[in-house]
Amino acid sequence: KTSPKASIEIRLSKNEASTVARNFLEQQKLSTAEYKTATNFSSGGEAFVFLEKTQGVEKANQLMKSEIPVWSWDFRAFKPLQKEEFGVSVDPTSGNVLSFYHALEDDTEGANLSQDDARQIAENFITTVAKTALTNSKSFAASSETRKKSTEHTLAWTQTNPQTGAGKFR
Repeated sequence: KTSPKASIEIRLSKNEASTVARNFLEQQKLSTAEYKTATNFSSGGEAFVFLEKTQGVEKANQLMKSEIPVWSWDFRAFKPLQKEEFGVSVDPTSGNVLSFYHALEDDTEGANLSQDDARQIAENFITTVAKTALTNSKSFAASSETRKKSTEHTLAWTQTNPQTGAGKFR
């Protein structure tokens, strides 16, 4: 049996993934010109362990190669000693952006969206940017935190995969 880690097809180099991340941030009108950056390869963590333990090495290997992205190039743009930073995860096989965050100081002026509006934005991101269908998904957790000048929403979905029975977007 071959470990799934040994069979991953990395089609994007670290530099190519960094370029994808920077381009994505520029499309969001977020400049990283004044920021230090770092790009690291993420090995899948909990998702990798879950699939390997529940599906066995061979089946997990097949799922991770074709359906469930567990590895990523994780790009981070930051200024030392400041909370504000950007993070973008890029699929090393497809080049798709898998996730994005923009951390801000708690008292930064921001949006005060309703949870429903935030959910629509998140679902649009999942389907159009991460290119993941939500057809077998359901919302399972949502929370909101009112900050001084904005509202922060955390939303999560479970996706019932016909072969594994589980998956999660956050």
